[in-house]
Amino acid sequence: MGRWESSEEWRVRTKFTEVEDAREQSEAQAGTVNRYEMAQRLGMVERVALQLNVADLPFRDERLASSLGLKVDDFDDMPVSPAAVNVVYDALAHSRTGLLPPDVCDARRASFFQQDGSFNELAFRLGLYRARFTVIVSWFLFGKGNILGALILAKVATDLAGGDEIFDRLLANQELVLVGVGTAALMTSVGQAQEEAAYGPPKKKKEEGGA
Repeated sequence: MGRWESSEEWRVRTKFTEVEDAREQSEAQAGTVNRYEMAQRLGMVERVALQLNVADLPFRDERLASSLGLKVDDFDDMPVSPAAVNVVYDALAHSRTGLLPPDVCDARRASFFQQDGSFNELAFRLGLYRARFTVIVSWFLFGKGNILGALILAKVATDLAGGDEIFDRLLANQELVLVGVGTAALMTSVGQAQEEAAYGPPKKKKEEGGA
């Protein structure tokens, strides 16, 4: 973070990835020219842009370096790892999202520093905790954790009803249940990917009385 103060310094990128199948769900999708153009149209900054550009920016935050007993040159020579960039972006985004409004990004970046220019570790950790919480909740609501949650609810329901017959049948046929749920989830994911590839991401509905 000592290499930039505003997302304007790294939001533009000229490196892009190529994918053979636009419907393929992979990290390479985030680096395509189509995703970049979409982010620019929406006025958003990208995780992948920070990954690609921040290492080329010089470290210039003298107050941050001084607060740690070092000099700017000491940090400038340090390599910038993709893992470190991802941790910073997670804290900025409060999630694993790849897009973020630039004003939000800059405001949260500023909150990670004290008035004397030293690092505000508490604010940074809170950003990371929020990101982790969002990932965990999403995993249970939309990911594989959803299956476990459904089984737990089924067990509670059968216990309250005073019978375990239904739950026992589910356990006895759990492989078929997982295949069915997995197939349905895959079909939904592919359908969403096809729709997004054809029409772009879903647009937010305008509030009543809005322009």
